[in-house]
Amino acid sequence: KDDLVFLDLFDKYGCKVTTVVDETLTGAKILEFAEDYSDKLIYISGPEPMVESLYDQLKDHAPNDQLKTDYFPGYQTI
Repeated sequence: KDDLVFLDLFDKYGCKVTTVVDETLTGAKILEFAEDYSDKLIYISGPEPMVESLYDQLKDHAPNDQLKTDYFPGYQTI
């Protein structure tokens, strides 16, 4: 966890953060972590191909205004 950026900032503002580093992350897994996601913001950040893939998996399950994406340009491999 020491290598993950901004965790201290998320903690400061009381955000629930789930990090996945040792398994493949899927849209289904995100929805499982989010539990009742009807009123939750889902923030996806990482390499553009990963973010686009996860967004595509989630867009039919959560309204667009609940899905926020952030790309790390230049990182093409997942």
